[in-house]
Amino acid sequence: MGWTWKRESPRIFLFSGLTTVIGNGQWELLGLDIWHQEGETTLSYQRLLKRPAILALPLLVCLLLPGCGSDGDAEPNRIEVNGQVTRGGRLGGNYDLQFIVRGKKMRTALGGTTIPLVGNARVSFRMVQEPDGGVSTLAAREGKTNAGGSVRVSLTLGEKPGVYKLEAALPDHPEVEPVTVVFLGGLILRGNKQDGWVGESLEHLVEVRIESAPRVYEEKATIKFEIRSAPKGSRVDGHNTVEKETNAEGEAGVHVSLGKKQGKGQIGIQVLSGSLGPEAAHHTLTARFFAIDRFQLVIKVLGGLALFIFGMRLMSEGLGLAAGDKLRALLNALTRNRFAAAGVGVLVTGLIQSSSACSVMVIGFVNAGLMQLEQAIAVIMGSNIGTTVTAQMISFKLGSLALPAIAFGVVMLFVAKRSQTRFLAQILIGFGILFLGMSMMSSPLKELKDSLMLKQMFNGLSCSPDGGAVPLFPVLKAVMAGALLTVIVQSSSASIGLLLALAGAELVDVYTGFAILLGGNIGTTITAVLAAIGSTRAAKRTACAHCLFNLIGTVIMVGLLFITWPGTGHPFFMELVARFTDGNVFAGENLPRYLANAHTLFNVSCAVLFIGFVPVFAVACRALITGTDEQEEDQPQRLLDPRLLATPAIAIQQTWAEIQVMLTEGREAQSKSFQTIVEAGEVDWDRITESISTHERDLDELQSAVTEYLSEISMETLTEAQGEIIPRLLHSVNDVERVGDHSMHLLRLARRVRKRSLPFTPDAHKQLREMFSTVEKLFDYCQGAVAANADGHESGPDLAGLRQNLEDAHEAGRLLKKQEHDFRKSHVQRHENGSCDVRSGVVFLDVLLNLNRVGGHLINIIQAATPGDTA
Repeated sequence: MGWTWKRESPRIFLFSGLTTVIGNGQWELLGLDIWHQEGETTLSYQRLLKRPAILALPLLVCLLLPGCGSDGDAEPNRIEVNGQVTRGGRLGGNYDLQFIVRGKKMRTALGGTTIPLVGNARVSFRMVQEPDGGVSTLAAREGKTNAGGSVRVSLTLGEKPGVYKLEAALPDHPEVEPVTVVFLGGLILRGNKQDGWVGESLEHLVEVRIESAPRVYEEKATIKFEIRSAPKGSRVDGHNTVEKETNAEGEAGVHVSLGKKQGKGQIGIQVLSGSLGPEAAHHTLTARFFAIDRFQLVIKVLGGLALFIFGMRLMSEGLGLAAGDKLRALLNALTRNRFAAAGVGVLVTGLIQSSSACSVMVIGFVNAGLMQLEQAIAVIMGSNIGTTVTAQMISFKLGSLALPAIAFGVVMLFVAKRSQTRFLAQILIGFGILFLGMSMMSSPLKELKDSLMLKQMFNGLSCSPDGGAVPLFPVLKAVMAGALLTVIVQSSSASIGLLLALAGAELVDVYTGFAILLGGNIGTTITAVLAAIGSTRAAKRTACAHCLFNLIGTVIMVGLLFITWPGTGHPFFMELVARFTDGNVFAGENLPRYLANAHTLFNVSCAVLFIGFVPVFAVACRALITGTDEQEEDQPQRLLDPRLLATPAIAIQQTWAEIQVMLTEGREAQSKSFQTIVEAGEVDWDRITESISTHERDLDELQSAVTEYLSEISMETLTEAQGEIIPRLLHSVNDVERVGDHSMHLLRLARRVRKRSLPFTPDAHKQLREMFSTVEKLFDYCQGAVAANADGHESGPDLAGLRQNLEDAHEAGRLLKKQEHDFRKSHVQRHENGSCDVRSGVVFLDVLLNLNRVGGHLINIIQAATPGDTA
């Protein structure tokens, strides 16, 4: 099993740590056997198919393919300055300028497009204009861009007021137009970059100070302040334009009143007269401000987030209902191996669109004994991949489909007759509401991308490297912020949605967004932790595994931030993701798509790396949470886990399992009570009485618990088939409880026999045993029918087998009735010939009646457990 190819100059690439030399001319690469001999290379993949390492191949491909291209090969296309082109400057002041060199848009190795940042490009600096006598100083006349395409230069202005111009050019690429930065030397701007509330005034004046010499301020210089662009109604000192003269301190300023709408504004500032010279009037300095409508901001963002969460849950519920009993089939697939379990985690989370819900469900399965710890850990690994579907979906610009999806879904909901069609309509409506909420949330945030207050707030979380490595403490702070956000909204999908909205509004950069994303993966584990409170130790270990898995993955990814990609200087993993994403994400392009891709690749990578260590995680969790679950497993109601209510198909299956427990209790009670009848003088009365009473108490408690559980299931959204099962389950629970009541009645009859020493004839003993034997057969049929519904086969219960089982039960029921009739006639004959005690006869007939009624209750349960039976 393999491939063979020939080439004139064959080359075999050996990867350290992944390749083993087997023999001369033979290597093993991740389970691939490679032979090379006489110009012919043979690759065998037979061993590969037997190795778990096969899962590492996709990751290996991801690591190798992106290296096919490098930004270092790009040709410069433009040079730009970071910040405003026209600036004010203190005389003699020192200013640090950053220039960025970009290349032409190009295709990436994987088919996307990017505008590369050009590293190692030579940039020259020169002063092209200075006022007479004003000698400025450049720290360097030339520099080279770093791997991030940027280069810095320090400029010290001269001590004469006027216009200073610095030009940055690419001497090796004269076709690229230089960029010129203008400094108005002697003009100091204060009150720039303010935020305020609509309808109010900015807290501080927007003012300038004019120097005629270093720290010597000029009086009566004329300054023009003009609203250039701003929300309607914005004014400077009550006007659109105002001219002012500087005071004795060289200052002139204006009050800025904001309009009634949210938006950004610009005030143009020109020096019309003064020591800066007439040329200064030809250059406009810009002061920026932003008006925020706090009420609309809170309402739209929180309202949009609420709609997003509601739409996601509506779509999740619709998907779960459409899947129906297929969830039970997926659960059954878990018995295969950890890889199948991980796959089920991906599928289930993809269906219900929530890793938190999947984690809660898994903890419910473990708590109910449906799943082992190792299986649960693998499912959670898969669920982390499945939850990235939501981020991928919302990262695409599908907002225009929101209203059509809602409209079409509502029409389908009104006209649909089949339940599956209604579920599809619910999915469409949920999809539309999700994107409607996303649009509502994103819209005001996009408007706020120029909000200086918000930018400063997010700058406090900024993880962007300043010409060096990524700063560790800001990264940790952003990770904690992401975790806290996810804990608050109780949904990683919702927190990722909010993050993508912030990224789309350019309020977070790529480094900060990536760190917040990592924190979201930690925060989502809080749901599993809360769900495990009050559960079995196995369930608590499952929650512990979820925390360990996400925490270790995040720690590894934070560590990779300090390993750079050769040739770019960007963090290794972040650069890898960038190769899958269109645009230059490190320059702020296409951030939502980048973060969605990062979310997916992060979780896929962690699952691939850790899937082979599931047993290790299980051992670690057992070591952290010690003890056994023996006492907890004895609790009769542990199967009825409220966490399973979100998946009615599984909850109903668990109810059948609980009825199976009740049947076992009822059968034991019936057997022991019958024993007291036929062996009244030979039993340990105290022990057996206590045992039967305990069974009866357990049955009463379970009847109450199951009835309440079924009531809670009925409040969930059910399919038609599930809705029809609920009444059958309720009747079955009551029938099982009545079996326990009959056991107590038989015990009371046995006490009468013992107290009064009532004798039974040999024929009577024989007939009672025969009738009880028929009841035992009915118990077998009944437990078989209930077990078939509780086992959760992939294709549902075996209908043919259940119907045959019902036929056999009806035959046994007819036999039971015949036995009661015949044995009554025999009793009358014994009574007439004087061989039977009258008082014993009364007990005998009562026992026959009770056994017949027990048989009737068992047949009722069998009928309820047989789909399609209406008898």
